[in-house]
Amino acid sequence: MKYNRLAILLSVLILSWSCEDHRMDNLSESKVYLTKSGIVQEISFPIGEDYTAQLWATKSGILPSTAEVKYELSSLFLDSINALNGTTHVLLPAQCYSMGTTNFTLGESDQVAKFSFTYSPEKIKTLPVLPAGQFYALPFKVTSVGVDVLTAKQYSLVLFDVRKPILEMLLNYNTGIPMVLDTIDDNGADMVSFSIPVGCRHDNNTNVSFTMGVDPAGVEAYNTANGEDFQLLSATSYTAPAANTILAKGSTSINVQYQLDRKKLSLGKYLLPVVISSASPYEIDPVKKRANFGFVYSDPKLDKTGWIQTADCSPANAAHLPDVLFDSNTSTYWQNATSTVPAFVSIDMKKQARISEIGLYAATAFFKTPKTVSFATSADNVTWTTVGGGNFKSITQLQTWRLTPSVARYVRMTITEKNATVLPIAMAEIEVFGKFQ
Repeated sequence: MKYNRLAILLSVLILSWSCEDHRMDNLSESKVYLTKSGIVQEISFPIGEDYTAQLWATKSGILPSTAEVKYELSSLFLDSINALNGTTHVLLPAQCYSMGTTNFTLGESDQVAKFSFTYSPEKIKTLPVLPAGQFYALPFKVTSVGVDVLTAKQYSLVLFDVRKPILEMLLNYNTGIPMVLDTIDDNGADMVSFSIPVGCRHDNNTNVSFTMGVDPAGVEAYNTANGEDFQLLSATSYTAPAANTILAKGSTSINVQYQLDRKKLSLGKYLLPVVISSASPYEIDPVKKRANFGFVYSDPKLDKTGWIQTADCSPANAAHLPDVLFDSNTSTYWQNATSTVPAFVSIDMKKQARISEIGLYAATAFFKTPKTVSFATSADNVTWTTVGGGNFKSITQLQTWRLTPSVARYVRMTITEKNATVLPIAMAEIEVFGKFQ
């Protein structure tokens, strides 16, 4: 009987031990740390109002825990950063900022202690100017009672980068001066409206007066950089926005409107290089003050239905005959039987047309072959007049050439020079712009 009782007692002890809760074993202990630790940059603008910034202390870990969190300034941290990086950041004077609540209690279910402080960009701008790359700073340290602080994320050095309020064109400048291109023709409206957004990338609490201007030298700069032949848009053909345009208080952008009078233009390619020429009280961004408006005033494409090649074309590869040049399919291409130049194709459009422009699509497989092209027109397929041509870019997009206007039924495209390659001469598609008579 004694042995039975002993066995029962032993079983109870074993059962009790096996039912202990070990689910919290091997879990990491809680820690308090700054979400934005290390060097933090505060960018602001002296626009007549204070800025508010925040730092967050986070309590991590799954185990239930409470913590008394405190934010304080640490000049020792500022000194250590300066010594480590060879900088001379300066402690921001007390009159330039005010701190909010610095002590927080984080209960078992609380995770974040949000600390905020307010600073005045206007007052910071009145302080002595520091050397380039050096800033006024606030070195914050977070401490905790009840939960250990993660030492590696205990400090934040806030650097105050106060910038001048800037007016700019709100466009994408990743690839240089932006180009806004439009195409107009006789089938559209006589008056063409176009606009450009001007503004600032920060809050605006004042009326900003600015004036738009034109930089004629921008035409040559654009043409040189891009191999184009735009001409300056005549001032008589458009209406510019009024001088002293106002970006209203509370607004961060305004669309500056222009009106183009198509009736005052002849066919051609035009560029209007606009600039923000003056602004008050803001300064003008030296780069983002420019943009280009481009206008291609062209005739419509002629309908290619019924067109045929004439008998006087250069010998062609039997698998790539000249008629695919006007089949409205850029996947097909004409290919010369040899790789020698000149190589040409003559086309009968079946009707007389006033021709102002010709465009070409390169053959995808041979787009680097042509180097220069020439165009001629004829009324009778006997007497030909050269009306234009020029360099051919190694691209597969449509390339166009403005021609000496002519009235003709026949068009001839000639590849006059090729790049140094043994590849065959080829072309995918031709487009003729004008009006049938």
